[in-house]
Amino acid sequence: MQQNSDFFPSYTDSYLNGMDLVYDGFNKIDFFIEDTNKERYYFNIFKNLFPDIQLNKIFPLNGKDKVIEQCRLSKNNKKKIYIIDKDFDDLLNKKEQYDNLFYLNRYSIENLLISKKALYEIIIEDYPKLDEENINNKFNYDDLLSNLICLNKLSRFFIMINDKKLGVTYRSLNSNKDLSLLKTFSYKSDIIFSFYKEVKSKFIEKYPTDNFFISLNEYSIYFTTKDDCLTHIPGKYLLEVIQTFLKQQKLINQCTYDSFCYRLTKNIDESNFSELKNSITFFSEIDTIS
Repeated sequence: MQQNSDFFPSYTDSYLNGMDLVYDGFNKIDFFIEDTNKERYYFNIFKNLFPDIQLNKIFPLNGKDKVIEQCRLSKNNKKKIYIIDKDFDDLLNKKEQYDNLFYLNRYSIENLLISKKALYEIIIEDYPKLDEENINNKFNYDDLLSNLICLNKLSRFFIMINDKKLGVTYRSLNSNKDLSLLKTFSYKSDIIFSFYKEVKSKFIEKYPTDNFFISLNEYSIYFTTKDDCLTHIPGKYLLEVIQTFLKQQKLINQCTYDSFCYRLTKNIDESNFSELKNSITFFSEIDTIS
């Protein structure tokens, strides 16, 4: 999922497409990703996952379609690895199949950054006098994850927008204004109701003979468990809520969302990335590369 940030410079597509040639020889394996503002995230992650492989540069291509297009031109090249977000592609049967194209197994890279290890490390960095027991007394990590399930309501609308091609823009979420992050998280604004009305209106306009409620409820099967929710809810929403909650609990200092994500990449839970690591290792024969 492509996102823009004023912190990151903009590059032309032609520059991005040829960047691996400019940096030829810098890497044993070249990794290509969607978003320019996540280059540093992936660099930290892959340096952790593949510590014995020469890696000095990650190559963003400015969008999922561009990654797939470049992969198509270099399919089966074991030295070129293309990584894309899952988004809702698996749910909507839109996944592309190339040997060197690897989907994340959760909605986006942000979903995979969520771990007790990484969050606790940030808390301790900001408040070194706290130990794990002190943190556990402040909040329960498992309860925090369970509370994030409330975001599945927005996500079901997002799937419908994609599936039915409704042309409705995703609704942004302001965790401070839109949610009450108490013992049980809940919506405190009309964000759900107003968005619901917009999506319903577009649906009825495009599918006047179909039942909106039946169609919307069809997507509930993707959110039956906590793990389902952490897999399919967009990670940006999950992490924004987590960051806001920890700030409200006075467990982390003020920082930008991008900085928060970057800090998480430095203390990943490798088990979250085991499927991706194993797939890349098997395809690229990394164990044989010196």
